[in-house]
Parts: sequence; C-alpha cells; structure tokens
Amino acid sequence: MVEDFLRNIFKVLEHHEIRLRDELSQVLLVNTHVLRFIAEHACSSDSRTRVVEIGSGPGNLTYVLSTFCSYVIAIELDPRFATLLRELQRRTNVDVVIGDAVMLVKALRGIDIAVGNLPYHISSQLLETLARSSVSRAIVTVQKEVGERIVARPGTDSYGKLSVVLQTVFRARILRFVSKKCFRPVPDVDSAIVELERVKNFDETIEKLQKLAKCLYSYRNKLLLKALKMCGVEASKCLPKELACEVSKLRVYQASPELLEKIVELCVQE
Repeated sequence: MVEDFLRNIFKVLEHHEIRLRDELSQVLLVNTHVLRFIAEHACSSDSRTRVVEIGSGPGNLTYVLSTFCSYVIAIELDPRFATLLRELQRRTNVDVVIGDAVMLVKALRGIDIAVGNLPYHISSQLLETLARSSVSRAIVTVQKEVGERIVARPGTDSYGKLSVVLQTVFRARILRFVSKKCFRPVPDVDSAIVELERVKNFDETIEKLQKLAKCLYSYRNKLLLKALKMCGVEASKCLPKELACEVSKLRVYQASPELLEKIVELCVQE
C-alpha cells in the first residue's frame, strides 16, 4: 500500500508539472522502511497519539503516519501540494493546513508529538519553534550535521548554541542516520532522525539563556569568564566562590547547558 501511494505521488506531481523547489529544501523521503520507522516511533506505543506533521509536502510521510496514529494535522507551506493533501484528508484522521509551521506550531494545543522532515534551510528556526511550543515530544529528520549538533557534548567540535538551548529544554537522542539515497531528489548530505523529549518549558530563564548563548558563541574559544564579561555578565561578582572558580577554568565551548543555565539564574537580571 505505501509503495503504491508513493508511486501515485510521483505520477500526480508529473501530471500537474510540479517540480520540487531547491530554495524550499524540498526533498521527499521515499524509503518505505524509514517512513515506517518514523511512524512506529511516533505512534506505536499509543494508538491514540495525536500528531502534527511539519512540512508534509505531497503527503508521503503523512500517509504512513495516518496508518499508525489516531489523528494527524499536516502543515504544509507550499499550496501546490494542496490537491494531493486534500485527497489524504478524506481519511477521517487527517486534517490539512496550508500555512507556515513556524507560526502555527506554537499556537497548537492538544498535540502529543511533532514529526517532520525539516527543510534544511530553516531547520534551526523550526527546532527553536518546537522548543517554544507546548509539544512534549518530537521526532524530526534533519541534516546529519544538525543532528550531531543537537546531541553534542560540551568540549566537542559540534557543540554550540543550538546544543545548549535544545539540551536544556529536551532530552535529545539520535534514533538513526539516514542515507541521502533514501530521498528524491538525492540531496548532498545524509540525514539523522532525532527524538526530542521535553524536560522543561521554554520560560523566561531559557529565553535569557538563548540570548546569552548567542552572544557567547561569538567568542567560542575564549575563556568563559572573559566572554561573559564581553556579553555584559560580571560572573565573578555574582557567582559563589566555588562556582566562579569552576567557570574560570573553562572556555565557552566547554560550558555545559546546566552550568550556563545556573549562570543565567544567578547573574542575568534582564
């Protein structure tokens, strides 16, 4: 059934002369094993799971999600895919919204999980949107490099401001890597499927943390105390002596999310 549906997608795209757009990072995941892997991890533990799909395209993943999950909201920015998605909407458990997921996801309530093959050019923006939303869990496909940045540990080359914010809000892990050959057209890079499980809401403290991390990572290799001062935080004056001593030994890229959050709580007033 999935194979037949995928074949039909390409026939309809060809019939309507719809070409996938590079500027929107439009690539289709066509490997049925990977599609089922995503749907199973999203919904198999509870058949009542309600899903929002970010960037549904012509509905290749939407179709598979609808067979595993009780309810799917498919959000797609490109109106050219509306005809294909409306056909899917005939299924009683799929609703289609043509609009911008960046704007819509933050406003959704009553959704258990977000799923999506995130467009490469706005993946960081969409990940921030998920962090700010009420979604408690997400399974997203991103570029391999982005996936490695999400889960990177302090002190590693991949660790940065994205790692800090997402690891503060979510428990993150890579479920599997996906070859670029599983997509059409074939992109330049492999991908990673990442699971995000919420541990904290995006509150005022994390808002401050995000702003501080953005500033600090302009000085990635500098000593943390010096970089904090350059970002307007006199850490030596507001931290307990023992913690200030720990901070003095670190460079920016070595500071854990927990340490930076503590600095924000103690030292950042605005």
